[in-house]
Amino acid sequence: MKDSEQELTERVNIEAIMQDIRQQVLERKLPSKVDIPIKGENLPPEFYEHLYRAILAQNQLGVKIHVTKSNVAVFGGIIDRFRAMFHQLVIFYVQKLTDQQAEVNQQFLQALSTLSQYLEEQDEL
Repeated sequence: MKDSEQELTERVNIEAIMQDIRQQVLERKLPSKVDIPIKGENLPPEFYEHLYRAILAQNQLGVKIHVTKSNVAVFGGIIDRFRAMFHQLVIFYVQKLTDQQAEVNQQFLQALSTLSQYLEEQDEL
């Protein structure tokens, strides 16, 4: 790296800027779930990047209904309604599993968060 580039990198802490950006994004997207820290100084920045991405992915868990229209002329509407009802029934049960998985994921994120806070505090001593 050239001396001027290194000097610029030393003046501008890119990781600190990214940590602030991640925090602001989470505050906008998940105002009630920002209790998981996504910045620190002693663990690698990649750790916090993965934690940040896991938090965002956790918020996007869910299943949406997607029913294609049938091409049958006379009974197409009836077939579409039965398909929609069947899909809603399947989604009901899949959503129950998704909710359980979301809870497990939330517990893992909290555990990682607690561990990272502990390690950060240990390195400060």
